[in-house]
Amino acid sequence: MTAAIAVELPPADVPPLYAETLLDSCNIGMQQRARCVAGQDSEADTTSLAVAIVSWKGSEQLEARIEVGLRAPGAAQWQERAVIFSPADPEIERWRTLGFAIATLVKRAIEVAPEGSDEPASSAPAPAAPELAPAESEVTASSRSSSTGFSISGQFVVQSGVPGRAPALGGEVRFEQELRKDRWFLAGAIACTDQFLGVDHIDLLRSRVSAGGGLVLLKLGDQVRVAARLAVALELIQATGRDPLGGASDMGTRWAGGLEEGADVRWIWSRALGATMGVEAREAAGVTEILAHGTQVASVPALEWVGAAGLRLAFP
Repeated sequence: MTAAIAVELPPADVPPLYAETLLDSCNIGMQQRARCVAGQDSEADTTSLAVAIVSWKGSEQLEARIEVGLRAPGAAQWQERAVIFSPADPEIERWRTLGFAIATLVKRAIEVAPEGSDEPASSAPAPAAPELAPAESEVTASSRSSSTGFSISGQFVVQSGVPGRAPALGGEVRFEQELRKDRWFLAGAIACTDQFLGVDHIDLLRSRVSAGGGLVLLKLGDQVRVAARLAVALELIQATGRDPLGGASDMGTRWAGGLEEGADVRWIWSRALGATMGVEAREAAGVTEILAHGTQVASVPALEWVGAAGLRLAFP
């Protein structure tokens, strides 16, 4: 018969994905020594090696309590652990951490048990959780409790730019630092776009830095996040042209300040990698005129639209 660890989850409904994640990590931690199963799914061909009881303290699920009882001849041997999480820890990672913690407690209980007690007792009833003295309680931080909440996104950018011309194309590197309760964040970006105007072979190169903050508007589980952000920006506009007749070239530059208002959708594939896309309105202090031979040939409007998409890398 297969030795099993019967895991009793909180009485409240637990999303199937979270329960599967906990059991998967528990099985990985046990290294095939025993199989971790949900308590209600225990099969007839399995013999309980241990019972693990998982409960949460508080509605925010920042502290979990794990009680593990090892079936042994004579009396059950119990261990308890409190697992504390950071508000920045994704929910699915909290359940994964609990699975590994259960495996660790079971293996520790087997190591300290009297010889032969790691053999499951098929006739013994499931033990009830005893009251433990404070000295028996152990507190540990989750594997991500020191999470920095920092991420970098590399994005491809399309900017409306000068009207009547092909859009400006470029790239952007965006930085984010999560703040309290994963709702607010600081944001900054470095971007560069290029637009060819055609007339007099004018090329418009624009370099931009911005800094601000944002608010998470909606979260769909741990994978999808919708956020809005606001930032101040400083941009260097550099126009380079060449006279098609004489071949002479010239360059003009201008610094411009402005604001950015944007919205982003982030799809998180895994703990460290995800995709991001968004739209943004960029507002400058005024119009930037492009002159050739003393005549205005184009102008950069005060309001522009930007679309961006790329990959996000998070740092634990």
